[in-house]
Amino acid sequence: MSLQTTSLSQQVQQYIAIDEELQSLQEQQRQLRERKQHLQNQIIQTMKDKKLDHRTMKLGSHQLSIGSRKQHSALSFSYIQSSLEQLIPDQEQRDFVLNFLRDNREVKIIEEIKSSKLK
Repeated sequence: MSLQTTSLSQQVQQYIAIDEELQSLQEQQRQLRERKQHLQNQIIQTMKDKKLDHRTMKLGSHQLSIGSRKQHSALSFSYIQSSLEQLIPDQEQRDFVLNFLRDNREVKIIEEIKSSKLK
């Protein structure tokens, strides 16, 4: 049985090492995204100030231009509720629809290992 225990112990150690590496990489990604967003804001502002916001910049193998896109907010229950208040005057019908949506959402159960660092 000690062979199985050793194997399990090694697997757990590998799991923890990978988990810690992933956390470190996620932090690096977060920092890079923040730096990129900051630079993007500066570039856009500079291009607008110099009235270059409708131009395309070519730099090496990259081409940059300013564009716009729509970003929709999340479809939350508070949004659905406020929309139903505008659409359906009867409170009981609104409550029925909201309860139906809440009760019939797809639920996935996923087994996972939860890891936390001891102090």
